[in-house]
Amino acid sequence: MEKLGKPDELKKRRLAIGLKQNEVAKVIGISQMSISRYESGQREIDDKVLKKINELYSRYAISESKLEVKFDYFRMRFPTHDFKKIIKEVLLMDFDSFLSEDKALYGYVETYCYGSIRVMNSMHNDDRGILIQMSGEGCRNYDDVLETLDQDWKIFIKRCLDHKGSATRVDVALDDYEEIMPIPLMAKKIRSGCYSSKFQTYEILDSGNSTFNDQEGMTIYFGSKRSLIYFCFYQKNYEIAKREKILVEDVDVKNRYEIRMADEKARLFLNSYLNCIDFGSSVCGILAEYVSFYDSNDEDASMNLKWLKLLGKIESLDLKLVPKKPTIDSKVSWLRSQVSRTLKIVQEAGKLKGVDILDEVISEVELSENDEKFIDIATGTTEQFTLKQYSEATGMDMSYLESVMTIE
Repeated sequence: MEKLGKPDELKKRRLAIGLKQNEVAKVIGISQMSISRYESGQREIDDKVLKKINELYSRYAISESKLEVKFDYFRMRFPTHDFKKIIKEVLLMDFDSFLSEDKALYGYVETYCYGSIRVMNSMHNDDRGILIQMSGEGCRNYDDVLETLDQDWKIFIKRCLDHKGSATRVDVALDDYEEIMPIPLMAKKIRSGCYSSKFQTYEILDSGNSTFNDQEGMTIYFGSKRSLIYFCFYQKNYEIAKREKILVEDVDVKNRYEIRMADEKARLFLNSYLNCIDFGSSVCGILAEYVSFYDSNDEDASMNLKWLKLLGKIESLDLKLVPKKPTIDSKVSWLRSQVSRTLKIVQEAGKLKGVDILDEVISEVELSENDEKFIDIATGTTEQFTLKQYSEATGMDMSYLESVMTIE
């Protein structure tokens, strides 16, 4: 065990593993002032306290964590009906690259799409004005836009507010590649009362199909989906393994923690983000405010070290951009998952009849200008900057496409 005694060593080790003075003090059983004086050299640390700190830091710093935090859903409303202005001045995108979509959502009368970025316009006598909506995939699409513009989300959000935008929903996703605190451990502590929460309700789901040995992992919901804020913690590796038909052990990401906020909670979060240096500190603040896990259900129980470690790592994170551009692979993946069986049936039936039915069907199709644009973009034969437009260009049912292409 590495022995730490010098003041600068104590502070350096604590900062390296992401703990605050008050967190160390609570676990060790001394005051924050004592920790501060030990680290500054104002007080000499005795062997008993030093041993406890050494043990704590050795247990705590198991390995370097890999975490990513990003926007996962975004809705912003603007008091105007000039959608071209919003696209040009807020999104900083070219209106001609947006496709008109027949499908209307939430009572809006027209929708323009750029990949999974939607700009919806209401009727002129409707004070809801214009709504920008980005699903998980849409946020990745806009990551790509921001990367090309050499900007970040903070600049974009400020631009939204300058145009009198008002957030109606903001989701943040945190991906944990180390599994710092396992979801089943959280569930165990909840059931045994070793936790505290501002939420009045929780739900623990642990489902699977025993017949096919198909486990879907565990999910914990804190709060109500109808409230202004609620959490969803789940084992992301099980979800990906099932979708990709691979082993759970082969998936890098382990857990996902989602914070879903609406209206006033969403606006308060964005304001906090704009006034913080690190995006992670805003996320950490919300998690710490609403949920805590302890070593026991005693009134004076210490905070669980794994939970403390997770919070400490989150606090130092910055917002992650995960740009997504269109590829032919995505379209092939959709075909394989949705219609490959039907295509195979038609192909085999054609062989028995001595005709190539698939070729006949395909030859009858005329590609639109949007289809041609997608082919150019996906094959890299055009340098025009755009994003995943195949879903809007195909004319296929949007619910199908979203179900296989939206990143949760």
